[in-house]
Amino acid sequence: MKELQPFAQLLQGFSDSSLKDLLCYLVVTELEHGEEFITEGKHTESLFLLAEGQLTVLVGPFNKQAEVAKIFPGGWVGEVSMLDPGPASATVRSFVRAKLFELSHKNLKEMMEAHPEAAHAFLKALSASLAKRLHFTSEAVVRKDHWKIRLAHPDPSAPSWLAETLKTLNDTSPTS
Repeated sequence: MKELQPFAQLLQGFSDSSLKDLLCYLVVTELEHGEEFITEGKHTESLFLLAEGQLTVLVGPFNKQAEVAKIFPGGWVGEVSMLDPGPASATVRSFVRAKLFELSHKNLKEMMEAHPEAAHAFLKALSASLAKRLHFTSEAVVRKDHWKIRLAHPDPSAPSWLAETLKTLNDTSPTS
């Protein structure tokens, strides 16, 4: 499954059969430099796995957007929207040409019906990743001087988006 190699960490422990089944439900999307594919506030219902290129994650109104993260091959965005479709919490666009694998909410439901083992393996891996992110966030973020936010326990394995988000918040927070 060469196509899924960038996601080896997320998909470790998958059987060959589950990987083949998962591939059947992924839609390949190629983006040009600067192409926006998730817009803050707009309905979205897909997870995007980045195979090639780089993405940038932005928040705020169009004329005052702040970059809060960069996503590199092997990373992903939209997992919450895939599980619970609704308005996007950020805008995501390609920083350079990019290749993505999209798993929509609809395709996830179809995979759950037709290939429950593959769906279970994928959701288990995604849940473990989300739990790790939540655990890290809970331990890493502490309030300082009521408005300041900082990393309490810097962790080199922490997602870069979190460190960059915290730095952005710290740099733009009003001082007391």
